[in-house]
Amino acid sequence: MINFNAFDVVSLYIEKDTETAEHCGAGGMFQVIKVIAVIADDNEIDITENIDQGKFYTKSEDVAVDLGINPKSIAFEE
Repeated sequence: MINFNAFDVVSLYIEKDTETAEHCGAGGMFQVIKVIAVIADDNEIDITENIDQGKFYTKSEDVAVDLGINPKSIAFEE
């Protein structure tokens, strides 16, 4: 697990897998392939291992919540 301060995150890049959800009958949902957190000093941290990549999500905000990040305080890059 990668340690990071959730308050320092300014944006998240989430690479999504929608094909697996479609094949499972969960159209409109996605699984996470990769998550990159951009920190206030413009450094990027790969925090993919901090998320359950087998879980299905309906929106990016739910990924942020699972990472302990307030989705209202960041931008999403997709």
